[in-house]
This record gives sequence, structure tokens and C-alpha cells, in this order.
Amino acid sequence: MRVSVKLLGYLALKIGAELALDIEAGSTLGGLISSVFREYGLGSVPQTGGSSSVSPGYLRILLNGRAHGLDAKLSDDDVVTIMPPLVGG
Repeated sequence: MRVSVKLLGYLALKIGAELALDIEAGSTLGGLISSVFREYGLGSVPQTGGSSSVSPGYLRILLNGRAHGLDAKLSDDDVVTIMPPLVGG
């Protein structure tokens, strides 16, 4: 299966704005995010409670434009968007 990963903010600057990745059938959103973070040296991603909001860094992760738990199964041609905070407070 192939999915697209769109990155915003500092992640786009570090990795690129979009990745096309081949994944195994049955892969989860959390597994994909962990794999991307590991491959690009971004550290680990805690996966607790199936939340679509990931800490630290308060990333927002969308699957096909909608919030899903990290245990959501991925399908061919899915689009995953990873959004870090765009402004500070």
C-alpha cells in the first residue's frame, strides 16, 4: 500500500513537504508516525490512549483531513498530515 504524508512547519523544512511511503497492509496511523519520526531522527512518539493529539510538541495528526486515534488502520492512498505548532505563545 502507498500513503502520502504531508508535513507542515519545521517538519516540512527538515524533511520536506510531502513523503510518499509504501507500508504493509494492516499498518496503523501510530505505527506510521513512529516510523517516520525514527527514520528522520525526530525522536520517539508516545502513543497513549489512541489520541490523535501527540505530545511532546503538541503535534496534530490528521488522517484524510480528520482527527483519528493512533490505532486507526491505514488504507491505500490515505493522506496523513502532521502539523506541529505554527506559532508560540
